[in-house]
Amino acid sequence: VYFRRTVAYQPGSQQTVITLSAAQGSYRPPRPDNVIELHWTPKPAGVELNGTPLPGSAAHYNRKLQRLLITIPQSAARQTVTVRW
Repeated sequence: VYFRRTVAYQPGSQQTVITLSAAQGSYRPPRPDNVIELHWTPKPAGVELNGTPLPGSAAHYNRKLQRLLITIPQSAARQTVTVRW
């Protein structure tokens, strides 16, 4: 029993795209959310999950640490997070 996903990271000057592949395996993690942590980033202009804007509470930016935390729901489906700068 396992749960495996591939993570692809595509940085850019206008936007960064993080893609989590569809899960392989039959295990389903008990955690309701995944957290993506990006370091040394500017404050984002917006964050989207699969083309839909995430609420402000799903993305937390720490200006002092230049760190962005993005919380998305756990899913076995492919997920694409787009961060616009």
